[in-house]
Amino acid sequence: MRLALRLTLLIIGTFVLALLAITWEQRGRFESRYEEMRTEQLEALLTALDEGANLAWHSGGAQELQHYLDRVGARQDYSSVHLVRLDALAQDDLFASFPIALRQQAQAGRQVIFIDHSQSPPVLVAFARLSVGQDAGQRLGVTLRRSMVGESAFVRENLRTFMKNTGLTVLVGLIFAVLWGARLISAPLNRIVAKARLVGTGDFRVRFHLGNESSAEITRLCTELDAMVQQLGELHHRVETEAAARVAVVEKMRHNDRLATVGTLAAGIAHELGTPLHIVSGRANRIASSANASDDVRTEAESIRSQCERMRIIVEQLLTFARKPSGQPSSVLLYDVARRVTAWLEPVARKKNSRIELLPPTAEVRCTAHVGLLEQALTNITLNALQAVGEDGLVRIAVREEEKPGGASESPQKWAIIEVSDNGSGIANEIRAKIFDPFFTTKAVSEGTGLGLSITHEIVQEHGGFIELDSHTAAEQNSPGEHGTTMRLYFKAEGA
Repeated sequence: MRLALRLTLLIIGTFVLALLAITWEQRGRFESRYEEMRTEQLEALLTALDEGANLAWHSGGAQELQHYLDRVGARQDYSSVHLVRLDALAQDDLFASFPIALRQQAQAGRQVIFIDHSQSPPVLVAFARLSVGQDAGQRLGVTLRRSMVGESAFVRENLRTFMKNTGLTVLVGLIFAVLWGARLISAPLNRIVAKARLVGTGDFRVRFHLGNESSAEITRLCTELDAMVQQLGELHHRVETEAAARVAVVEKMRHNDRLATVGTLAAGIAHELGTPLHIVSGRANRIASSANASDDVRTEAESIRSQCERMRIIVEQLLTFARKPSGQPSSVLLYDVARRVTAWLEPVARKKNSRIELLPPTAEVRCTAHVGLLEQALTNITLNALQAVGEDGLVRIAVREEEKPGGASESPQKWAIIEVSDNGSGIANEIRAKIFDPFFTTKAVSEGTGLGLSITHEIVQEHGGFIELDSHTAAEQNSPGEHGTTMRLYFKAEGA
């Protein structure tokens, strides 16, 4: 509203100044026109006056001439009309107001008309030589003085009426301009200000352009503001994304630092525990195989030996997690790896009353890797699957080759895949992102350490591959019986 009012006042002020200039110019034109009209009338009067003066002089002399001039002045509303002698013209009061050039013309007997603007209202002064009196040896003339008060009053009244009408017009225009300006300028700007405040609070979904703007300028402003807000939104999103990425990187660095510390400690502890465990396991084995030991003693010794074996496996996992593989990778036939792991874990599956099945490949699938690490990775995945299915469960292992499209400028990549699927209960959605974290496990304390999947993930990544997880719980199944987990280990196929 303030902007519209200011613009309106500026326009009205400019209009008033122009109006005053026009009024002043019009006043001068009116006065000039009246002066021309009175001068023409006066010239005609002076011409007629000479003839009447001649008749009056011959009928009654100077006295009758003066009476005649008085009657003329009374009829013509002149303030003074009197007879003068040219030789005494310098002593006449009206003659004193003439400029020097006009005085000289009057003394020479020529007709002179002068308007004295130094007085207010202006005064009309005239002189003319009369043709009478020459026979008496006198050179006579007549001087006239008339105030233009009537003309000035008329001009002032006309200007006053003009100013009054113009003022009313300006007032109506001001009211109309304020109201129309509020609609065309103030209302759109207030709406823009309100939306700009929303943008200031972080709402970058605001759009200024609505399609009903009052002018092309407001439309252009809204369009530019929309473009600016869109860019600000993109920048804000980018900043948030980069900030979140930096936080994630910092957290990952901290986590990796903790893992490195744990790995160093685990390696030291594993080396320290290796010899005692070997001795305990050996002694328990001797007790279990002794002929003099009772059945109860043999049972306890066998239990000690099995637990020592379990601890040995845990120690080996810790050592594997803590150290990098040694030696050079070689060409590995994945089906042979799967066959060996299947044979190793067959007794475990029978003990759990479940089945492990190896599907025959349709072609030879090879990759370049450390064979021991591949066996360990596949063993960890298969053990997890056997523990997930429980009794009467089924675990399938398959080996195949597959092409996956690369990036925009890359050709498709050939991958060697080991796939392990089970018909267990599946992995809950809320923990799927954590299953590869070190020491994360949902098993009981005596059943797992939480290192198996983490080690598998590390092994696959070290070989330039990745893991795909596809799991469905009973609550997510599409049809009865469709639940379980499938893990695919991707390795770069040989020659890819």
